Amino acid sequence: MTNAQLIILEGMQHQLNQVFLLPYGQMRLVGRSSICHFRVDDPLCSSLHFMITSEKNSFYVTDLLSANGVFVDNELIEHCELQPQQKIKIGRMLLEFSFHEEEEDDKDYLTGEEPALLQPLREDSSAVSANNDPKIIPLGRKIKVTKELSILRLAIRHKLISHQHITQLLAAGQSIIPGLIQENLISQEKIDELLREHRYNKILHKDTVLGKLAIYYDFVSDKEIEECLLLQKNKYEQHKKIPRLSEMMVEKKYISVQQNNKLVKILAQQRYG
Repeated sequence: MTNAQLIILEGMQHQLNQVFLLPYGQMRLVGRSSICHFRVDDPLCSSLHFMITSEKNSFYVTDLLSANGVFVDNELIEHCELQPQQKIKIGRMLLEFSFHEEEEDDKDYLTGEEPALLQPLREDSSAVSANNDPKIIPLGRKIKVTKELSILRLAIRHKLISHQHITQLLAAGQSIIPGLIQENLISQEKIDELLREHRYNKILHKDTVLGKLAIYYDFVSDKEIEECLLLQKNKYEQHKKIPRLSEMMVEKKYISVQQNNKLVKILAQQRYG
């Protein structure tokens, strides 16, 4: 099966003509978070906005309960098969789907194989609401509890539930998480696991940004950051513990306490300054 791509046609100036490469058979996440394979600089986009999957010789886009929705050829979608030259609209960004053939010199091709290290506009904030048609309300905006939204977003990402399950529970006036448990669609044990994953994702997002900053100031090398993040991942997967990047860098004497304090101060200024 031919691989595919998403070309950014509209959006932030520095991201125009970026191309997200989509290898067949591999999932790709798109959103504001640094944990995404492809990170977008748009405050109207959610941290995890949508994912691209592929099977049976087709590519699919799935909305991950984003605040402002995913529009394919101007239609709000939750999950759909993509066709060449279709346009995906998220926030201010417009992306075109196509099959990947020859590479063009004026394009910036991204594989998504490494963490997206661009520094975020808003590290932990929710997506800003867009002034869309008030009659069109994305499913993600109907879920008011942040913790619940985080669980459901990951449940859809892992294909444990569908958008339809959530819609049916909302229509019946039921609480979503208890309703999913009652219908045996998801267990409490799985919910606890998804919460741990959400916590890990938040920490990884912040630590990826911290690592980028440490590399920028020449405190550490790329290899040292990769080593620490891999160790963090292994401890999470094997022991459910999540050591912080700053702690590991100081413990391994890759940076001093003073250098770590400087990084923390710079990040705080970027966030609140």
